[in-house]
Amino acid sequence: MNFFQDILEIPVILYAPRFGWVEIGPAGDRAKIAFVEPNPDADPILYEWQLGQIGQSTGITFETRDMNKLYKKLKERGVRFFLPPEEMPWGGIMAGFEDPDGNRYNIVEDPEHYTRDYQ
Repeated sequence: MNFFQDILEIPVILYAPRFGWVEIGPAGDRAKIAFVEPNPDADPILYEWQLGQIGQSTGITFETRDMNKLYKKLKERGVRFFLPPEEMPWGGIMAGFEDPDGNRYNIVEDPEHYTRDYQ
């Protein structure tokens, strides 16, 4: 959890090591990200599925108002980027990074994202 709390500065909201469960995210009624530690004592099929999820794309995208500043800050903190900031055909700037387990996340800077006509 140090990566998310200390490097990305996302607070831990719930820590339940007894269940192998941690949630991070902003306080209040907002989306949270949950992390589950694969449990070899759980159902074998579930355990194998959990192991297979490690090191994959998460589908999680973080937003920023200043990609260059955030990218520089995270690079200085040792974050591995598989995609440096790049202008996208749809108009925004996107970068991609990995957590220490190799799970992949995106960062987007796109002030017009919710107002652009995508049709």
